[in-house]
Amino acid sequence: MHQAVRNRYCLVCCLATASFGCACAVHADTGWRPVQQSDSYPVQVASEATRPITTHPGPTESVSATRTSAVAQANVADSPSPSEVTVHSFQYGASTNSYFSPPGIFPAEAAGTQEDDVYRDGGGIELISKDVQDRQKYSLKVSGRLQTRFSHFDDRGPFDNQSINEFEMERVRLGVRGFVYERWLRFNIGTDWDSDGLGGTRNSGGLLHAFTQVDLQKAVGVGWGDKTALRAGIWQTGFGRQITESSKRLQFVDRSILSAAFSPGFNAGIGLLGEFTHAYRRVRYELALLNGLGTAANAPRTGLDNNPGVTLRLTEDLIGKYRSGESDNVLSDFPMLRVGVSTAFTRRTRRGGAGASDEFDNSPALLLAPDATAGQPFFAMDELPGAAERQYDLWMIGTDLSWKYCGWSLHTEYLARWINNVEFASADDFGDFTHGFYVQGGYFLTEKVELAARHATIFSYGSGSASPIPGGYSNRFRETGVGLNFYFREHNSKFQIDVFYYDGVPVNSSALNVVAGDVGTMIRAQYQLSF
Repeated sequence: MHQAVRNRYCLVCCLATASFGCACAVHADTGWRPVQQSDSYPVQVASEATRPITTHPGPTESVSATRTSAVAQANVADSPSPSEVTVHSFQYGASTNSYFSPPGIFPAEAAGTQEDDVYRDGGGIELISKDVQDRQKYSLKVSGRLQTRFSHFDDRGPFDNQSINEFEMERVRLGVRGFVYERWLRFNIGTDWDSDGLGGTRNSGGLLHAFTQVDLQKAVGVGWGDKTALRAGIWQTGFGRQITESSKRLQFVDRSILSAAFSPGFNAGIGLLGEFTHAYRRVRYELALLNGLGTAANAPRTGLDNNPGVTLRLTEDLIGKYRSGESDNVLSDFPMLRVGVSTAFTRRTRRGGAGASDEFDNSPALLLAPDATAGQPFFAMDELPGAAERQYDLWMIGTDLSWKYCGWSLHTEYLARWINNVEFASADDFGDFTHGFYVQGGYFLTEKVELAARHATIFSYGSGSASPIPGGYSNRFRETGVGLNFYFREHNSKFQIDVFYYDGVPVNSSALNVVAGDVGTMIRAQYQLSF
């Protein structure tokens, strides 16, 4: 939020008594002023609806509040006009803040109208009932995102990968969300129609996520901390910072190769989400019990084993109230610092003697050798050279740090994965340890133009008599790049261009437009429209 807008919102930071008495310093040039005890006016309530909104009492953070508005005929000498003004009352716990605003600041309310169709940037198009009582029970928001991308890549690696020079619709998202019956009973459904799936290989007009979420504290009076919710369905598993960040709010055209290699993907299951306060700092958590890791596309019974997957992610806002998104679009006046930790575990078991289930052979599937002459350059867990593998453990951990201040941003993340306890039908053995990091940062050259840079490195080590590479393997993959972002309406309308050099890519990723073994320079340009 830029300075002119911040100044306007700063004016609501006054303390008032329940009788509308308050005193505070305000900016005279805006026309806003606190309500005085001597003010006399007949209040004609245009709407008795009370609805949650987000306000900005300071330049650094937003807080949830409850606003009630009334149209008043005010007899106030120094008001913008002796005619109609709007009285806004904010409730923060036991404190009430009230102030006058000039006509037109909140035009829908100042006119005393009901909001049938509500639009806020990035929040989707909200359809709400004209009936005040129904508004508390039903809400539907329709949201969408279109990413039109151009990619150019000339491969110079040893695997003779195909070069690209193409346009595509990388993400075509359409979703609905809202609540029914009660505000604490929510739903979220999302689809993806990107052009990667037009050939039937990926997301060809398919379901991306779908879940319901219940606020346990409001529903049954059970919870821990400020918020506790139970989620059930399919969603992006809470592991890693950049993996769980919406692709809408990325600082580059897409995520790093580290996130592509370690992502557990979308999974079906149940999760416990919430937040609490630790030493006056906000802590958020997500604990999930899932079918496994990366299992959303697997067929039931034949595609899954009987072992669940477990994930846990914790974040703490050490300084300030951290805002989502990788860029500091609001040019924060106060620093924001967040740290996070993640872990995930599952055991994968071969189902029957005929072969592996889809889940057994899910990631990891990494490039292991710099060229095909070193042995099997790719490996899958059901194709190791030893006797048939029966089961193995997959464990991942991660830690991350994010900082924003005054247009600057810095993100760094470390992820690690172990494959161990591999059980063979013979005396063979095998183990894999893969880990890596990225460092990424950006700076706003102007209020709408951002320069960004990122570097990522992944290391992979393997050993054992059943290693795909005789004698074991040790490999390194790197990416280094810069980007330039033009924000027309923050992340809701933006144009991005980035240039990356890939020194080996460990995995296939249609989202990143790379395949395993790529070496060379990638140029990508993308326009995103989101509502």
